[in-house]
Amino acid sequence: MLYQRLIKLLNEKKFSEIEEICQNNKTTIDKNNDLLGIYGTALFNQNKYKLALSVFRKAYSISTKIRNTENLANALHKTNNFEEASNLFIKLSLFWKNVKIKNHKKIEKHEGFLIFGLQRSGTNLLSDMLTRSFSSLENNFYQINERRFDSVWKHSIYVPTIYIDCPLFIIFKNPYKWVESICLGNHADILFRQVKYPIDEKEGFANNVLFGTNKFNLENLGKLYSHFFESWVINQNKNIKQKIIVKYEDLLNKEKREIFYDKVSKKFNINLNILTDPISLVGQVYQSENYSKKNYDNYNESSKLQLNKESLSVLNYNLNDLIFDTLEYKKVF
Repeated sequence: MLYQRLIKLLNEKKFSEIEEICQNNKTTIDKNNDLLGIYGTALFNQNKYKLALSVFRKAYSISTKIRNTENLANALHKTNNFEEASNLFIKLSLFWKNVKIKNHKKIEKHEGFLIFGLQRSGTNLLSDMLTRSFSSLENNFYQINERRFDSVWKHSIYVPTIYIDCPLFIIFKNPYKWVESICLGNHADILFRQVKYPIDEKEGFANNVLFGTNKFNLENLGKLYSHFFESWVINQNKNIKQKIIVKYEDLLNKEKREIFYDKVSKKFNINLNILTDPISLVGQVYQSENYSKKNYDNYNESSKLQLNKESLSVLNYNLNDLIFDTLEYKKVF
């Protein structure tokens, strides 16, 4: 995958090689703020500040998340655009001053928002939709755990113990479709980050327990999904004050999406600026750069599953029945 290739080169500090690859893949790079971020960083580290500025502006126009803001501010400063850089640095300093996340003690209101969900459940899509829909000059509505802060890692199956009073979103994907997206698509960093339930465990397991190209373990996938659900939904987390549970599929449905936006606006007393449609983000969402409208259609209720009866039996045995009752997903046999 292009992103992983560029990250590897970035870690190896092969900046000129990154620049050449990006120039040869301009159409793909220009659509994705994360790829643009890597490209701009490579240029910046070669002291090509004006070129880096142009690239970082493109990334910022796609997403105003903190990383893009920081990159743009630094490039503006290096190219002597001091007034514009100063405005961004003030915005950043206010943001980080308020966010006490580094101290891992508490997170107050108006510090941004948190998202939690398993890998491939739609955390990046939800983040982009919320930021685009609710951020404004008056309201900095950004995800504050997009980076890997240990105690508030967005894919954690354990609930943080710190006091949290900022908006917090928990996102779920249909458990069957989630398993298929892991086993048949991009499994992201789930292999080496979700170590309690190793999905690549094969020894001692029958063939009907293993599924997909990589023969991932359905038993452990079911247990992982159930653990996340039980931690975030079943348990009474008194340290979390403002929580909204959202289903990935609801974000793809116009009527349900508008209900969700209205709920967010009313619950957190913030104005909705624009009704962001996920189709408008096709090709721009991190880890889903190759998505098309057809991929989203796969999450319609009428869409057929690729899991067979044996696979479904294994999965159902390891999924908590409350998942279907609480989240209103249909159990399939």
